[in-house]
Amino acid sequence: MSNQQRPVAARGPGPSGAESDIGLRVAGVTVRFGGNPALEDVSFAARRGEVLALIGPNGAGKSTMLKTIAGLQRPSAGLIELQGEDVSGVSFRGRATRGLALTFQIPRSATALTVEEQVAGQAKGFTHVRFSRGNAALARVADVIERVGLEGAARKRTRDLTLGEIRRFEVARALVNQPRVLLVDEPASGMSSDEAKQLVDVLRSVADSGVTVVLVEHNIPFVSALARRTVVLSAGRLLIEGDTPEVLASPTVKEAYLGQAAA
Repeated sequence: MSNQQRPVAARGPGPSGAESDIGLRVAGVTVRFGGNPALEDVSFAARRGEVLALIGPNGAGKSTMLKTIAGLQRPSAGLIELQGEDVSGVSFRGRATRGLALTFQIPRSATALTVEEQVAGQAKGFTHVRFSRGNAALARVADVIERVGLEGAARKRTRDLTLGEIRRFEVARALVNQPRVLLVDEPASGMSSDEAKQLVDVLRSVADSGVTVVLVEHNIPFVSALARRTVVLSAGRLLIEGDTPEVLASPTVKEAYLGQAAA
């Protein structure tokens, strides 16, 4: 194997990221299905307030990694830490109560209900679908809907939303309980460039508020516009990790992920 093709070990959140600033740490995670590894000894970390992209070719292990971080898949080895707490044995629901949220690639919503109703239904402390001025969670619901730019669509049923609005609605539902780590699964899939730009602005503002955002995405321009650092998986292993422009310019990535021969 040439030097160009050697995997680069995970460097963590970089020299400016103190240990206390780490929002998410993945350490030595291995996942096996019937003895076959879907992930093999993968490690990386993301700071609070950072957007970290997780990319790779089909079958690289990205979805398995996201499920493992979320608590939907138990690792065979390794650990997951949320802001310094080992949550490897904690359920998806338990991780949610500790500040982790996930948006799904295929939106899951009650399409006959409005944006406002569904975001409210997700909010802790909101116990009624019908709205009342005295509900303590209502202001938080309105705030998060405005934050993702859907105040004009708050009373729309989700079946009437555009794809771009649906993606931002998914983010709103994830944000309403004020997570510390947000996992986003292929949000730009199928969107127009204008819709993607709106979502970039929303997710950037989420990170700027101090939330750690981990993004699984195939849309390279979307990754370039949003993520400061990128992790590349290939065949279940860490291929390379670093600043996004350097990673995407790497001959290793061009060959293994983009299908271009290295110069």
